[in-house]
Amino acid sequence: MSKLKKEVLKVKVGQMFTFVGTSDYFTNGRGDYSILKIDYDNASQTTSVQFIDDQGDLHWISDEFLSKNFTSTISKNFRHV
Repeated sequence: MSKLKKEVLKVKVGQMFTFVGTSDYFTNGRGDYSILKIDYDNASQTTSVQFIDDQGDLHWISDEFLSKNFTSTISKNFRHV
């Protein structure tokens, strides 16, 4: 039986997320966490992203924590003519 290859987390710098979990560093329902940096480790096939937490500190998040505790924030672009 072959081991399934882990799917690469598809995110980009600047992408916004809303926290939906429980944490000492992030507020539930706050929808303005933006990815500052992305790091992919080829050996472990894991992706980490960096946010600024509620205390203003840089905070690295694993792909597993991100997928369980954050949802992508839908940004609405309105154009007025």
